[in-house]
Amino acid sequence: MKLFSLEAEQAVLSAAMLNSDLVDKLLLLSEDDFYYEQHKEIFRGIKSISGEINIFTVSECIDLVKIGGMEYLSDIADCQALESSFDSYVAVIEDRAAKRKMAAIGKDVLDSIEKGNLDEIIQKATASIEKINDKKEPNTHNINSLLKQSVDRIDELFHSDSLITGLDTGFDRLNDATSGFQAGDLVVIAARPSMGKTAAAMNICEKSFMSQNKPTIVFSLEMPAEQLTRRMLASLGRIDASRVRDGKLEEEDWPKLSSAVHKMQDKKIFIDDTSSISPNYLKSVVKNIAREHGEPALIMVDYLQLMSIKGFKEGRVAEISEISRSLKAIAKEFKCPVVALSQLNRGVEQRPNKRPVNSDLRESGAIEQDADLILFLYRDEYYNPETEKKGVAEVIIGKNRNGEVGQFDLAFIGRFVRFENLAHETEYD
Repeated sequence: MKLFSLEAEQAVLSAAMLNSDLVDKLLLLSEDDFYYEQHKEIFRGIKSISGEINIFTVSECIDLVKIGGMEYLSDIADCQALESSFDSYVAVIEDRAAKRKMAAIGKDVLDSIEKGNLDEIIQKATASIEKINDKKEPNTHNINSLLKQSVDRIDELFHSDSLITGLDTGFDRLNDATSGFQAGDLVVIAARPSMGKTAAAMNICEKSFMSQNKPTIVFSLEMPAEQLTRRMLASLGRIDASRVRDGKLEEEDWPKLSSAVHKMQDKKIFIDDTSSISPNYLKSVVKNIAREHGEPALIMVDYLQLMSIKGFKEGRVAEISEISRSLKAIAKEFKCPVVALSQLNRGVEQRPNKRPVNSDLRESGAIEQDADLILFLYRDEYYNPETEKKGVAEVIIGKNRNGEVGQFDLAFIGRFVRFENLAHETEYD
């Protein structure tokens, strides 16, 4: 099969010169989408013209020698391609261009295979293929259609009995503050070690896969998938996690374990425990799951600082910034919340008041910038064993793009590795 189409390239250029209404569609292509050098030159000429476009104005903006003279430009204009076939020809050009890029990637892989590092070769090839697949269509909306969608959504919410407009987190006070995690939002849950950020995130994931018939996708970069599953069984079954870990269940634990297994069985929960993944890898996994099981309800990453970008040479802070930006883009693309766990700087430990603030986010101010919602976890009993707030975790909302910041408490049941609502909680602080 040819990796180019002379007919399609001539047809779209001809149509654009004869019908200016098609120029905007033509310019959705790029110069590299054309195979023939003379067609690239004509495309550049059309692109450079701000006024009327026809064979004469184009001829004045290009190097006629490069295309074989005015005669060749006239030949193209004489093609007189049907306007109704324009989109089909564009699709052919895009298809051939993508296949040429794939062939180039394949050649590059073959050239690198003897001396290159296999992981780096795979990473580079995957990233290049993703770029081919990510050619974006315009996402511009007319205000009238946006107004209709907005009013329809407002009407839907008005007639709904629920105040939750996004993903139910399972935590009443968090739902009150956020109306649930919203589609397209990047949510950062940050804490020092042993505060329970993985447990809190998995409790939210539990609520997601138990209530949604859509995939909940967990990227566990630190904990093996089977170990994480045991923790979920302990949490959901309210079984002592140490007994689940050691297999030393007591008689009353077995029915609870059986019930937890039954609740989780056949749910759309997917766990990837590959270590040190890149944003491109994460996106590829999500796409594959979405293709087979539908668009995700929630994506969770544990944790952000364990992600990396192979070959990134601009420093760790810049790398984390790029990862953070990519996670936000993934949330928008898949129209679901992305929950990313994050470490905090050790400087927290040096302060008398160890409650975290936004500036404690480790390695990058870009995390604070990209996140729509930042939640900090703090358990006073970790630092002060005699505290009055035993078994209580403070959730500090450090940033809320669509609401207020503040603080509320949750119950932390350590033996179940579980957070729960506090029955006596009052209004949101």
